Amino acid sequence: MTENDAPANEAPADVAPDFWDWSLATYDISGLPEVLLKLQDEFDFDVNLILWCFWAGRWYPSLGEDQTAELLRSTQTWHKRVTVPLRSLRRDMKDMKDVLTKKGCKSVRRDVKNLELETERLEQDFLAEATKDHASGASMSADPAAAHRYFRLYRQLCLKLEPAGHLSVEGQMERAGSLFAEAQQLIHNENRDADV
Repeated sequence: MTENDAPANEAPADVAPDFWDWSLATYDISGLPEVLLKLQDEFDFDVNLILWCFWAGRWYPSLGEDQTAELLRSTQTWHKRVTVPLRSLRRDMKDMKDVLTKKGCKSVRRDVKNLELETERLEQDFLAEATKDHASGASMSADPAAAHRYFRLYRQLCLKLEPAGHLSVEGQMERAGSLFAEAQQLIHNENRDADV
């Protein structure tokens, strides 16, 4: 079957936007960065994986649970050992106001920030390629529940990896789910407004 033979309700895989470009545009939605950073700072979620839930939920909604869990797990080591320490370093440097006034210190912090962003981009590139590999033949028709399904699997993975973590505290799983739903609503509203 060629791309031209695809059923009308299934778009070819290459119509999905580049994950990085989509993430940058989506992150600019008013109010969304604050919600995503709450999920990151309060629950130790990886913003890239939250964005992936939305992106894959929109363009690759048919991934199975095993495929999804494998994708989510595959980036955890990179994120925890590379991206998170760079973020911590950048934030620590921001708090050193007396040092940052010296020439060169601000440029070092800027370099650390750029390196942190590059590690996030590499993670997203990996996720996008792995998603496309796993989704070959998957339907590309939108499924609004897919993003929630992917996020549920992500929360379950986080609980397995850190059973005594933030999500194990009573009510926190629901709070994280509410924040995710809030983020999804912001994205939905932005997309609806763009279609008008």
